[in-house]
Amino acid sequence: MPDPNHGIKREVLATTKLKDRRVVTYELAVDKDTPLVSNFLQSFFIMNEPLCVAVDLDADDAKAAIEATLPKLTYNVMAKVDENIVGVSCFALEEHKEQTPLPDWPVDFGKLIDEGPTNRRKANIVLNYLIQSEKCVYYHVPAPSLLAHGVILSVHPAYHGQEIAKILELNAYKQAYERGADYVINMNSSIATNLMSMSLPDQKLIQQYEFAKYEDYGKKPFENMIDGAKTIGIYTVDLKQSWPEYDKLLKDAIKRRS
Repeated sequence: MPDPNHGIKREVLATTKLKDRRVVTYELAVDKDTPLVSNFLQSFFIMNEPLCVAVDLDADDAKAAIEATLPKLTYNVMAKVDENIVGVSCFALEEHKEQTPLPDWPVDFGKLIDEGPTNRRKANIVLNYLIQSEKCVYYHVPAPSLLAHGVILSVHPAYHGQEIAKILELNAYKQAYERGADYVINMNSSIATNLMSMSLPDQKLIQQYEFAKYEDYGKKPFENMIDGAKTIGIYTVDLKQSWPEYDKLLKDAIKRRS
C-alpha cells in the first residue's frame, strides 16, 4: 500500500533486506499515519483474519471494527518497502490496577453483541468475542502493572516468509519495554499465530477458550474456523524479566536479514 506520508519524519527502528535485496525499513508511526494504518488493516488484516472470515465481514463491517479499535492503540510499528507499507504491528498500553476474579463465560452473548460497540452487528460479534476472551488477563496477571496488548499484527501476503512479522513484533516489544511495560499480552485466533507465540521465549499460555462455546442467540459463529483452529489462546510474557532474550532475538533477526 503506497505511503502518502513518506516525506514526513518518523523514527527508524531497524532496516533489513528482502531475498531480492530490497530494503525493508521499520518505522514508528506518527499521529498523521492513523488513516494509513486504518486503510492497511482494512485491506490486509480484517478481510483475512480467521474470526472475521468466519462471520463474513464486508468492507463496512471491517471499517467499523477498525475504527472501534484504533483509538485504543498507543503505538504502531510499520514495515516499508519502496515507499509502500507492507506490514504493521499495533500495541495498546494499559494500567492494570487490580486483579479480578476469573470471569464466568455466559451461555449466550447475543444481547451483549446487540449493544455494540459499533452499529455493525458482524463487527460486534468479533469485537465482543475478543473483549470477553481478554477479561481473563486481569485474573492471571499480577497487579498493579503496565500491560502492553498486542492488538494486531499483519503483513502483506506478498511479503510472507521473510521474517517481517517477527521483526515487527519484536520491535513492538522493544517499544513496550522502553515505555515501562511489565507484561505483553497476546491473543491468537489462528493456528499460525499460536505457533508464533509458542516459538518465542517465556510465552505463558494463561487461558484458552473454545470457539464452539461462543454463542450468539444459539448460533455458533466460530464453530468452523477457516484454518481448523478450535481455541483462541491468550499468552503473557514477563517483559522486564525476559527482555535480554528478546533483545538478542531482535538483533539476531536483523543481522540475518541484513
